[in-house]
Amino acid sequence: MIKTLILGGNEKCIFLLKYLEKLPDPFLKIVAVVDEDKNAPGLLYAKQKGIYTSTDYRNFLKNDSDIKFIIELTGKKEIVYDILTRKPAHIAFVDAAAIKLFLDLLAEKERAEEKRIQAEKRMLQIQRYETIGTLISGISHEFNNLLMAIAGYAQLVLMKIDKRSPFYRHISGIVDSCNRASDLISKLLAFGRHAQLEKMKLNLAPLIKETVNLLKRTLPENIIIHLDIAPSVYQVEADPSQIHQIVINLAANARDAMPQGGELYIKLYNIFLDNDYCKRHPYVKPGEYVCLSIRDTGIGVPKEIRERIFDPFFTTKPSGTGMGLSVVYGIIKQHKGCINVYSEESVGTEFKVYLPAIKSTKKHKKSRLFKGHGEGILIIEDEPQILAGTTAFLQELGYKIFQSADAEEAINLFKINKDKISVVISDMVMPKLSGLELAKEVKQMKPEVKVIIMSGYTVSKKTDYIDDILIKPVFFPHLSEMIRKLINPSSQARQL
Repeated sequence: MIKTLILGGNEKCIFLLKYLEKLPDPFLKIVAVVDEDKNAPGLLYAKQKGIYTSTDYRNFLKNDSDIKFIIELTGKKEIVYDILTRKPAHIAFVDAAAIKLFLDLLAEKERAEEKRIQAEKRMLQIQRYETIGTLISGISHEFNNLLMAIAGYAQLVLMKIDKRSPFYRHISGIVDSCNRASDLISKLLAFGRHAQLEKMKLNLAPLIKETVNLLKRTLPENIIIHLDIAPSVYQVEADPSQIHQIVINLAANARDAMPQGGELYIKLYNIFLDNDYCKRHPYVKPGEYVCLSIRDTGIGVPKEIRERIFDPFFTTKPSGTGMGLSVVYGIIKQHKGCINVYSEESVGTEFKVYLPAIKSTKKHKKSRLFKGHGEGILIIEDEPQILAGTTAFLQELGYKIFQSADAEEAINLFKINKDKISVVISDMVMPKLSGLELAKEVKQMKPEVKVIIMSGYTVSKKTDYIDDILIKPVFFPHLSEMIRKLINPSSQARQL
């Protein structure tokens, strides 16, 4: 703490004292305020704050060797001259002409401290997100194994019963539910940043409906959601989890803008952006787009900060991180789209997200079951139910199955039967050896063998030892198609 003496009890003195009070961690201690006028307003204010006051500064120069600063606010040259001739060398002198610079230095210290505190908060939040992400990833991996077993046995039953049976519809419902659960896990993994994000041709309408249903359960009851989806919305090339993230972030932003409640309007429709529009927005190319509009009836965005709302770490919220809208902006740019904001204070805000449209109307073909012709397949999986279900399914399709729950045992099994084995299907995470290490071993023994890795986590890319990757839960029609393409990619496989 630096002891400081203030000379002059004028209005500048009051301003300085009030300013120093606002500093979160002041490093100056005002020893006294000195003025020849006993009724100076600065002296009266100092007395109210418990600061010692005096009419003679000379005693302080003689007796208080702990004083490090003298701030001179009188502007009287004779006093300045007297102080400069009397003061000890260890005392720094700040006159009225330099007071603004002095205050600026104090303000800079205050801002630096605030930035440090904010940086610490952001780091703690990032660490918290990382912890949550790791936890989600671990839980999702175990849940995927259970889900794969449920879906696998259900698909085995479907192969055995007639499609006209009433039970066929019930069992199909189990498989469909597993599919939806798998999508949910993908979203959790995307949140935890353990999922590989990939774009695909996508109809946004079902995704937006599903997300709005989630919002209705999570937003406060005093916020009314209106959903308007136009018929025949074009497809886009997008990552579903990232689009979901856009809607969640913008809805959270709208919630914060309506603390007393309000209305949230979400629209999805096709739009053609012409040359006139693109002239006003040079970063947009003319063409067909799908527009996602999210409008609230909140407090609006002040005009002076609208250009900064997408800046990382910029926020007007006391507990905000300033990352919500910057994440939205980054996702949209990755999708080669754009976002515009329209806002009026006390009326509301509308964000319009434009994603390039794909006008193709081709439907994705459904996965079908592909029969085998006695080819040998080695399955390595330490979950007994998954191993049993996958084995039963592939045997039903006509493959000769070798199986093991242990990677080291599987390598020995492969050595003995490598001439009979065309495909190796291995879990990624296993005791002793990982799926990648096992793949390397079998490829060195038989380079032409095909290796499929199954994982509840995401394998970021294929290696020289992996021919294809399946993310759990694995649905058997997809597995049968992948095996057939790897064994004989050029021929027309016989289908069930």
